[in-house]
Amino acid sequence: MHEMLLRVTIEKSFVIQGIFTATELSPFEMCPAIAPNYKS
Repeated sequence: MHEMLLRVTIEKSFVIQGIFTATELSPFEMCPAIAPNYKS
């Protein structure tokens, strides 16, 4: 299985200020490459 992190930073009016993603553990070497796609 995957161990992925997603952190979303929002301001008081719920506007997204930033997103951080990371894959800590994955079954295949290519899996961490997907993390930047969560930012779009």
